[in-house]
Amino acid sequence: MNITAEKKNRMGISASRNIQVVRAARGIDRVETYYVTTRMSEGLTAGAVTSDGRAWYREQFHAPTEEFPYAWRYSKTFFTDGTFKSSACELIGVYQTGVNPNLLDDTDFLSDNQLGAWSVQSTYSLKDENPILSDQIKKIGVQGLFNGRKQFKGQNYYSSMIAEPSSRVHYREILQQELYSSDGLFSRVEKQSWYTLSFWARGTGNDFSEMHLATHLYPNLIAASEKAIVNGNFTALRADGYVDWQLSRDWQFFTLTFKTGTLSGNDVRNLLFRVYPLKNRRVREVHICMPKLEVGIVATPYVASSRSYGVTARYGEWRVLSNYMAGRAGELYHDIVSYKGKYYECLVSHTSDANNSPDKAPRIWREGEQKRVYGYKSVFLRKKGFHRERSSSTS
Repeated sequence: MNITAEKKNRMGISASRNIQVVRAARGIDRVETYYVTTRMSEGLTAGAVTSDGRAWYREQFHAPTEEFPYAWRYSKTFFTDGTFKSSACELIGVYQTGVNPNLLDDTDFLSDNQLGAWSVQSTYSLKDENPILSDQIKKIGVQGLFNGRKQFKGQNYYSSMIAEPSSRVHYREILQQELYSSDGLFSRVEKQSWYTLSFWARGTGNDFSEMHLATHLYPNLIAASEKAIVNGNFTALRADGYVDWQLSRDWQFFTLTFKTGTLSGNDVRNLLFRVYPLKNRRVREVHICMPKLEVGIVATPYVASSRSYGVTARYGEWRVLSNYMAGRAGELYHDIVSYKGKYYECLVSHTSDANNSPDKAPRIWREGEQKRVYGYKSVFLRKKGFHRERSSSTS
């Protein structure tokens, strides 16, 4: 017997109750990433063998080579309803034989007084307001000076001790350097771009299973949707870019390749080296050498930033609409200016205007003093240290 909808309503029967279609929610089941190196610089199709016979590898990263110089990736998103969607192919790296500039400053650790680019150095995050801390603050490892230890591969290294237990401290910040400010005044990195962090490190202590060094890229520096490459292995990182590195008594080389996110918001993004405490008090020490941040997906040989060599200090009075340089990669000068009776060192290359004068822009200018000494045109005394450079001035 055929019962119409009108009759069902009169009989108190719901049509939707009698005929019900249930749709399962469509969620993401998993995301897989595929990589390939090839001679092709364009025209790739996700999942298809390239025209030069190269196949895609799932979750296996292969660095570009001279024979296959282009590295590509794409992601495949699988949904809970059994469907999937592939992204467009993205060129993420190109083989190169040269050396990339180092985007970090003061990585050659010339002395305790030449660490100005590191905004935090060997600082505890305390649980007690006034604890008595007995361990040493920091040391520079250089043959014949400071702690008397030898260099590693001809380079000085930075050392920091942690002995306080977890009941007294949260952690110890070993080194921190700013990478990006959303106000546009400071930028070592660009949004949605690939970078590689590399460094050498080792630890000292009684139990090496307890010797760990952590790095953070925070806050929200990395792209949440992209897996990072940690020592050649794909790893999904937290929003703060946390990576735990197991150290040993021997020097080891570590690499982290990541993609930056949209860098939205008002945060200042940082690179941080940190050590977390143990439950009980045990002396441990971490040593860091030749940290480098560079563009691309391959770690090229270490170089210090141009701020450490080959840059001429340039002195003058601060003026509006002038191009000032911080002595970074590719720049000829490192500017030091006088303004209202004080001296300032340029930290960020920029064009000056009334809103970024030295007294108004501490992120662009660092205050110090300038003096003349025998054998050098000038000496610039930073508030955080001592910096001596030959002047380009003839006066």
